[in-house]
Amino acid sequence: MSYFTSPAEVDCFVGGALRLAAVHPVVGPQLAAASMTLALICDDPTGRLTVVMGDPVRVGWNDGALADVELTGPADVLDRYFRGECSLVGALADGTIRARGRVSRVLKILPALEPIFPLYRGLVAGKDACAIPQWVC
Repeated sequence: MSYFTSPAEVDCFVGGALRLAAVHPVVGPQLAAASMTLALICDDPTGRLTVVMGDPVRVGWNDGALADVELTGPADVLDRYFRGECSLVGALADGTIRARGRVSRVLKILPALEPIFPLYRGLVAGKDACAIPQWVC
């Protein structure tokens, strides 16, 4: 069973972490400098997060924006990645995550996201405790 019970939770938590990354004083400018669009396509539960890395950085949910790079796989991999428990490089290597486009562009920005990991763990702490505050989602 997936950690996320609905597509809305994927947007709330993973999308929320990416929205925090967009406005983070260190991470945000690094994402903006990447000048690309990344789609994270989840298949359990189904949904699509789009990160437009430009000025400003924008994060959309099921918006259908064209992406330079697409990563497709279970939302649980994104959860484990943002917790710092798994490597997206490893997930790509073992086929858990499938890619389309110039993946090397995404691999260059992954280290920039690490300051967001504690923020993500804070976002999911309520869900982990089975008590999601109303203001989170």
